[in-house]
Amino acid sequence: MLKIIQKNINELEKYTFPTSFFLQEPTHIIDQNKENLGECIYFIWINDKKIEYYLGGIIVNQVFLSPFRATFGGFCFEMENINTNNFLLFIQEIKIFLKQKNVKSMVIKNFPLCYAPEKNALIENILFQNKFQLKNSELNLHLKLNKNIVENFHTSEKRRFQKCVKNNFTFHTENQDIDLVFVHQFIKKSRERKNYPMTLDEQNFIHLIHTFPEKFRLFTVKKDEKIAALCVTIIMNDSILYSFYPADNVDFLVFSPLVFLFACLSSYALEHHFKILDLGIATDKGVINAGLLTFKQRLGAEISQKNEWFCDL
Repeated sequence: MLKIIQKNINELEKYTFPTSFFLQEPTHIIDQNKENLGECIYFIWINDKKIEYYLGGIIVNQVFLSPFRATFGGFCFEMENINTNNFLLFIQEIKIFLKQKNVKSMVIKNFPLCYAPEKNALIENILFQNKFQLKNSELNLHLKLNKNIVENFHTSEKRRFQKCVKNNFTFHTENQDIDLVFVHQFIKKSRERKNYPMTLDEQNFIHLIHTFPEKFRLFTVKKDEKIAALCVTIIMNDSILYSFYPADNVDFLVFSPLVFLFACLSSYALEHHFKILDLGIATDKGVINAGLLTFKQRLGAEISQKNEWFCDL
């Protein structure tokens, strides 16, 4: 049975929630709309106090977006409980409801294929059956974590890693007392130098980390107490750590400190029982950034797709 929750997300606490990634959680979705630019809405398919299927998103300018502000959103469910007929019906009833609210279209960004290949494929097959069209496809890069991370590096990246080791670079896990204004400025300078957009301004960056402190981890690479590189990461679930904002210091580029950072970060993630380090996309609206793609592949990263789907109502 379809149930629609439009205001009070506390109602969701009545039910057993399916497996999800952090960005799909109701608390993150409502935070995406903290300025009340749209209407938060949560669709759940209930069976005996258990949520079998879930989709959260925000309606803005007559478009239902999942997510409104995040790298992905989309559907949550348990693979062992999947009933494709009910899932199809769930999507069809969502479309009927949204059409009645005069919503004109739906946009759904699915999680990267590497997160859960079988679930990803099932979702996209059912979206296709429901007349969704592929709007955009990005190339997402990830590292499968094992004890031989550096051995999987390209020869050039191994040399860069060893150069940092020989020059006494050090890796640090930071607590959230670190100056987040400085961290944001450091990231912004690095991204501007590479012509990457800064997706969060300072206020929203700090707000996000303060609102979800248990989901964020910050790491630095230092040389003689000066920060040569840093990375803000997000815990997507118990198995996946996402490299959200890696950045380097122009003064240390000759050492390529990001190579050292990702080697150490991979070891940290493995020690803390993560299975995947998500390095993010190497495309922008489907257009390949050749330099970024090469860099990530030379770290031993594998490619998987991250697709965005669209449907007129």
